[in-house]
Amino acid sequence: MSLKGDAGRLWKQVAVAMKLVFVVFVLFLAAPATAWAEATLTMREVPLHGERTLSSAPPPRFDMVGLHWRGSGSVEFRTRSPSGRWSAWHRAAPEAEDLPDPDSGENAATRGWHLGNPYWVGASNRIAYRLHGKVTRLRAYFVESPDERIPLRRFAMPARRR
Repeated sequence: MSLKGDAGRLWKQVAVAMKLVFVVFVLFLAAPATAWAEATLTMREVPLHGERTLSSAPPPRFDMVGLHWRGSGSVEFRTRSPSGRWSAWHRAAPEAEDLPDPDSGENAATRGWHLGNPYWVGASNRIAYRLHGKVTRLRAYFVESPDERIPLRRFAMPARRR
């Protein structure tokens, strides 16, 4: 084989690889969230009209919820699955180790707000809230994470040598 023939073959392989990279890049630009299977975050200000139990319009689908509220009261929530089943009521209160350090900038930035832990609720399409005590504002944060289909792995055992 000549050096010239090997170089020609190499350039053809590079050209095919570059075309493949270009196609992947174009698909990425066309649908970046699909390409990276990114989660989406939506925040809703929940209107409070003096009711103790209320609901708001969440996004069409969500998997995780976090609640922040103002006031000395507390908040509970429950979610509904797409099949129509409601979950049990959950307290939105954070655990002690999840609170900002008292002298931190994060604590100063959240002054007056109670920060609830994020809760994984699974596929849901509705949410209801129950307020206890004085709650003057309520914000709900919804995360939707797309289903990622991972193919089953097959394990192969190396053939025994004789």
